Amino acid sequence: MNVEAVLAADDGKDAAAIVPEVVALKTDFGEADQGLEMIGKITKYSWDQSKLNVSIYIPFDALSTIPESDITCVFKPFGVLVVVRKAGKKLWYKMPNLCNEIDTAASSRKVKSDQLVVKLRKLEQGQVWSDLSDDKDRYQKQREYRLEHGDLKGATTEQLLADMYKDANDEDRAGLRDAMRINRQKREEEAKSATART
Repeated sequence: MNVEAVLAADDGKDAAAIVPEVVALKTDFGEADQGLEMIGKITKYSWDQSKLNVSIYIPFDALSTIPESDITCVFKPFGVLVVVRKAGKKLWYKMPNLCNEIDTAASSRKVKSDQLVVKLRKLEQGQVWSDLSDDKDRYQKQREYRLEHGDLKGATTEQLLADMYKDANDEDRAGLRDAMRINRQKREEEAKSATART
């Protein structure tokens, strides 16, 4: 239930103008997730995809010296958890809200000397993932709703760019600043042309 929409309807406002909350699906890993401390969180990784798999590459020095029994991968339909026990510590990587569903039985891991490669088998082969997590897709759904029904309906290009800027990372913000600058110059040139014609 979207509480904001219900409250808006009670107040006689347009409930359709309230952006529905798109909640992230967070996978529960059960006991495998217990006792993991933030200090052991693995934050360095990369990923890519093919038609069949999404591969996560986790760099790890001397990984091949760690017994296989100390490396655990838990695959869930929308999540993956990796736990490596090294020198009495638990080092871990978790993605509880994958972009799309995976085939848990066909997913696997491969231990190399300097990295762990986690292969997530796509449930829908050939599907292109927009990102590793579903964050980008959830943001896009909310934005589309805002464009069609909410506060961005009928917004100008500059208002749309400003809204995108608010939630962008540093790299995207630089590109949006350039786009806003170009848009502003274009409007100024159009205004000068209109003035010259009159």
